[in-house]
Amino acid sequence: MDIYKKYGHQLPFLFKVLSVNKPLSIQVHPDKSLAGQLFKTRPEHYPDSNHKPEMAIALTPFTGLAYFRPHDEIINFAKRYQQLGDLIGIDLLAEYESANENDRAECLKKCFVKLLKEPQEIIADKIKSLLEMAANDNGDNDLKIFSEIASEYPGDVGSFAYFFLNHVKLEPGQALFIDVNQPHCYLSGDCVEIMACSDNVIRAGLTPKYKDVDLLCETMTYKPKSIDEIILKPTLKDPFTCLYSPSVDEFAIEKIEIDGNQSKTLEYRFEGLHSASLLIIIECGSARINPTVKLKKSNIYFIPPGLNYVVTEIEGKFLAFRAFIRQ
Repeated sequence: MDIYKKYGHQLPFLFKVLSVNKPLSIQVHPDKSLAGQLFKTRPEHYPDSNHKPEMAIALTPFTGLAYFRPHDEIINFAKRYQQLGDLIGIDLLAEYESANENDRAECLKKCFVKLLKEPQEIIADKIKSLLEMAANDNGDNDLKIFSEIASEYPGDVGSFAYFFLNHVKLEPGQALFIDVNQPHCYLSGDCVEIMACSDNVIRAGLTPKYKDVDLLCETMTYKPKSIDEIILKPTLKDPFTCLYSPSVDEFAIEKIEIDGNQSKTLEYRFEGLHSASLLIIIECGSARINPTVKLKKSNIYFIPPGLNYVVTEIEGKFLAFRAFIRQ
């Protein structure tokens, strides 16, 4: 791939540290085809023509909602909680449960669309009823999480997304990749996040920002996945380096982690890459790179393509993430 010809002087990704202390919006990001159409027709809400796949690597215990749960989990929630079953409706729930695997995706879509388009007063009443149940049942963890979400956005239909989307719990170092057209919502924790450069977000709940429910309903891919399928497993490159490389062209990340007990006698080599890269330092007592630049915690460094750098004089634990264009 000719990176310069494809991207010019711009890095095609946004790389940052994200700290989530309350649920973010229920959202999807459109694919390139839809993004182009939306940019032409509704640029006030969709300000560019690019897609926005993204990846989060946990720095602390991190939770979120992502991709639709397996069908049977959703059906069981609707049977277990009458409030959710009432919103879906007896007939539609029966159709969903009895459908063969090929038809269940369409049934899932019908259920989710019906939920999102219920009148606000009905949604608020069902949420209130579930919160009352939760207050009287400390042992129901699902109701507990639902209540935590609902308390941040009173009466918001987005709270019910918990019963439709996988509740993902990441430990530090685990990663979640969100492809285009996939519903998601980060709930809590700190992470390193990377995404293709775009501001296109289609929202449907848990936000005071612009919501586009009809578009979200038509955009999503109604294909359930298990949690194991959506947690991105890194590749170990060497004893100190893990590579997170999802199936997109714009980005990949290396995590460099050196234990404080090993750091004093160790030199770490950043190999020259085919693209420029960004280095975020998360933890660092002291270190130098080549050897004039002192690396500091919380700083971000630009590394030109094709050049090798050696980190020396490492003291204390060293944790950093290097983002670059995937080849």
